[in-house]
Amino acid sequence: MTKPNYPYPEDEFDQAALHAGPRGVHRQPRAGLRRWWPFLAVLVLAPALAFAFVTFLSHSGTSSKIPGFSSLTEDSTASGAPSESSSPTVTPTASATTTPTPTPTPTAAGPALGTKVQVLNSGAVSGAAVKAAAKLTAAGFTSVTASNYRGAALSVSTVFYATPADAVTAKAVSTALGIAQVKESATQASGAIVVVLKSDYKP
Repeated sequence: MTKPNYPYPEDEFDQAALHAGPRGVHRQPRAGLRRWWPFLAVLVLAPALAFAFVTFLSHSGTSSKIPGFSSLTEDSTASGAPSESSSPTVTPTASATTTPTPTPTPTAAGPALGTKVQVLNSGAVSGAAVKAAAKLTAAGFTSVTASNYRGAALSVSTVFYATPADAVTAKAVSTALGIAQVKESATQASGAIVVVLKSDYKP
């Protein structure tokens, strides 16, 4: 509608058209952020203030006076959170013990099967010395000879040995031949074990 056709007299609203600013009571609409920042401030500041308040009470020791707050803190502690004062249990390690090694008991030396053995026939049946020598060889002796005896007369069959070191071997000879008498004599047994067979010997 143009001004010549406008039927009403001019008033202050018609004069406002001459100004560059806003007309009448109308205002420029606010930006979106300016409209919402009060709500955003409440949403951010409220939790921050609540957290700061609870932290302050817990450090000052007055949290137990707030109903329900002390039970929450006690439950969180009892739920398995490790206590700073607790220390791990240390199991003492058993000290290593040293078992003494038993001293081996010395065993008696066996017969020296390589010792020279002379079997002499003195009144026994013919061929008794050869058979006795074969028996000793079968028992493991490796140096056995057979012959006739020409020494002093003896009453029974005897095994002679020269030194105490030959006693075990002389005993093994007497056992193999079944002769009971064993004597030490360096004269009768010079460097060997001498077996004198008498009539009591049974081949």
